[in-house]
Amino acid sequence: MPKFICNPHEVVQPDFTSDDHAAHRQILTDGCLTEDQVVAALSNLWVATNKRDKVEWDCWQAERAQEQLGVKWEEECKEEALLEASHTEERKRYKNMFAPVKAVGPVTILARKAITCMKKAKYVELWYFTNDGIRAVEVATTAPPKDNISFRFVYDEELDTSTLVPVSSLADISGADIVEDVDLSWEQFMQAMSRMISFMEQYDWPQDHVDMFVEFWSNIQSHQWRHSYDEFSQ
Repeated sequence: MPKFICNPHEVVQPDFTSDDHAAHRQILTDGCLTEDQVVAALSNLWVATNKRDKVEWDCWQAERAQEQLGVKWEEECKEEALLEASHTEERKRYKNMFAPVKAVGPVTILARKAITCMKKAKYVELWYFTNDGIRAVEVATTAPPKDNISFRFVYDEELDTSTLVPVSSLADISGADIVEDVDLSWEQFMQAMSRMISFMEQYDWPQDHVDMFVEFWSNIQSHQWRHSYDEFSQ
């Protein structure tokens, strides 16, 4: 327990000339000291004692502050641990809600003919996988519907069932828009090649078929005519 009853910094020095301290003065004056010398001695003793008390008080206050800081830190650690345990339990109960969302790239929408061929592992014109082919599908599928009332049954091979869908949702690319492989530019060829390989893998084509196309198209890219300065050779 601290010895302090009050803060020594706030204590006022007593008046040693008052009657309250007459007994103390009497003891000292009996030792052949004058009244003034006794008052001065009592004042000096009080000041020295008060200075010592101030130092001890400051040290005690610093220790108290450090202890309170430690207690506060322990309480915060306990609260944080309880909160983390609560979050962990919540994540266990609702793990699907806290599953990280995988980053995905832009969605590529293919024409129905291209999708059908991919599902059946059949070759289809490269043009469907070029930027122009993708944009053509977007234009066809986002065009204002001409008929909002008519419906048609569409057979789904995977589900082995027919679904009633609006005719307006069946918009596709006309055959006149398609560019044959031989007429594609090199830029279009490069666009289509990587996309088509990705869709082959997506629709589980036999790996040897995929490897065959990769090798074939790689040979085309590395052919000497590909890098010829003669435009007709290219």
